[in-house]
Amino acid sequence: MSLSEESRAELLRLQKLARQYEGIIRTSRNPDQLMRTKRDLKKIYDQIELASPGGLPDDLENPASKAPTQTIQDKARNTRVLKDFDINKCSVYCEDDDVNLLSSLLGIWEKEFATALSEGHVKLEFSLSQERDSHYSQLENSKRTLKTFTDILDDLSRATRDDVKMQMRDMRTRYMRSYLKDTHALVKKLYDFWNLVLGDIHAGGMRCMNKEDIIEFDRKLESATYLSKKPVKEAVEIAVQLLKESLELVNVPELNVR
Repeated sequence: MSLSEESRAELLRLQKLARQYEGIIRTSRNPDQLMRTKRDLKKIYDQIELASPGGLPDDLENPASKAPTQTIQDKARNTRVLKDFDINKCSVYCEDDDVNLLSSLLGIWEKEFATALSEGHVKLEFSLSQERDSHYSQLENSKRTLKTFTDILDDLSRATRDDVKMQMRDMRTRYMRSYLKDTHALVKKLYDFWNLVLGDIHAGGMRCMNKEDIIEFDRKLESATYLSKKPVKEAVEIAVQLLKESLELVNVPELNVR
């Protein structure tokens, strides 16, 4: 879709304003301010969709990228745990730092941490064990949404007709928001869960029944290596730190997906 210079300027203004509101949502601890900001940000998103219903033109997707800025990889290098892992694009066509960070994190979590913190290595009381099991299905749901999103990116890169491009851009926007919202919620849930377990361990509780055991992987069945030879207590501490660092880096406002 061709945009006039006036429309492009307005979209750039709305994008800049949206980023400011997103920053407030990420950092504010005032419930009233959060409620007002989320409501106003929703209106800004609606204005953006009204001005460009087929999604933003490619050259407006990341206007800030034209200026030298710190990449998500740069930010990750300043962390304690996340720096040990690669932050990769989920697709050659995806330039969104939050999507790439969350998709990389889920890959890291599934390979290294979900394995190390599974029932085979970390013994939790029954109710916590059940809650831990529920995380696996949510992880699979996020992976399916990501697969759909990356397929849309591939299709968009091959599209030639303007009407098809418009439709694909709209789908891209919706699936990206859905992925960010659901995956961010999952990461927060993982953090809250394992931080609860860690708090019980530090308090000398018994909700984790083998906190002093050393994690040993079965090389024939498990590909994880990062937490090998670590005591369960330390492994949980590292997992909580990884999730905390990721949540601090990602910028996803808590909005309903239309």
